[in-house]
Amino acid sequence: MSTALHIGWCYLFIVKLEMAIGGASLAICITYSSNFFALVFYTTMIDVKERCIWNFNMQAFQDWSSYLKLGLPGTLMIMLDLWCYEIITLSSGYLKIEATAAQIILGNVMAICN
Repeated sequence: MSTALHIGWCYLFIVKLEMAIGGASLAICITYSSNFFALVFYTTMIDVKERCIWNFNMQAFQDWSSYLKLGLPGTLMIMLDLWCYEIITLSSGYLKIEATAAQIILGNVMAICN
């Protein structure tokens, strides 16, 4: 929900209030904050703790090699994806403000579609 509202925040701060790059950063701060507060609200109102397993024992630390064979390449793939996104975002900063806002909006539309 907050990602969908991010398009409106960008339009308000960048176009209507003409805050330029400061408006884009304010919009992303509002989006991230609303995501955080929605998660806090969900975890406090819905009793999630009863459905979680809290008992750790030594069996959890056995046979890590099979997990690492899958986990490390997956982590590397996600890190490269995020780094490429950040490089594209920083590169779009050399363009006009409208191009930067369009890149942010397209990134959020892609996040909604995924």
